[in-house]
Amino acid sequence: MTYNKNFVSRIYLLILMGIIIWLLISRGSDILDIFSDARPIPLIALVGFAFLPFFANTAFWAIALKELGENVTWRQVNEAALKTTLTRYLPGGIWLFASRSLFLANQGVTKRSLITLFGLENLLAIPIAVFIGSLL
Repeated sequence: MTYNKNFVSRIYLLILMGIIIWLLISRGSDILDIFSDARPIPLIALVGFAFLPFFANTAFWAIALKELGENVTWRQVNEAALKTTLTRYLPGGIWLFASRSLFLANQGVTKRSLITLFGLENLLAIPIAVFIGSLL
């Protein structure tokens, strides 16, 4: 099945804009109340810090793939991450890795490297989760 990605993107953006307009009309005062007492510097810093895990993850992927002998740039890994991050929220938990791997495989990354990285990422997640849990 072929479809026009530009057309689908425009439909998606129209739906998204419709939802935003509906939220502003129906709950505009509630939304403004959230930001009325906010101080701009901490808010901007918080938004900036929210991107740090994303860049740390893509740096890990880029460095690990280069160490596995792949010729991949950080820009390619960032592009793959930007296009596939929303799949993290699909049920099952595997879709983020699957979609990012598919994107990178189309860029020429070997299956062996992607499978190795999948195992490495999961093995590293366990001690990090234990460490964070011990801090709580």
